[in-house]
Amino acid sequence: MEPTPPTTAEVIAVEPTPPTTAEVIAVEPTPPTTAEVIAVEPTPPTTAEVIAVEPTPPTTQPVVDENGILLYTVQAGDTLFSIAQRFGVSLDDVIEANNISNPDVIFEGDTLTIPPAG
Repeated sequence: MEPTPPTTAEVIAVEPTPPTTAEVIAVEPTPPTTAEVIAVEPTPPTTAEVIAVEPTPPTTQPVVDENGILLYTVQAGDTLFSIAQRFGVSLDDVIEANNISNPDVIFEGDTLTIPPAG
């Protein structure tokens, strides 16, 4: 007895099945949205922030006391050297006139005696 040839119905059942949903989902990533791109941009500083950056330095004039001695109040950023130059005296004379043990340490608000230029 010989086998019978396949029928049309049997041939149709041999076709492959379509891919599963998991295989289709992993194909392409999605591009960023407009909201994601806008959130990345930094905001510029405001005018108030820029104005507050540079304060005006205070100006102070030396004072002559009742004995004719010149007194100077140390300002932020002053050094003994810059003070000596301002009044045309030597650094050593300023140090000696004020009995300063460490010339690298002066404080804003200190009052210094300025010796006569000479």
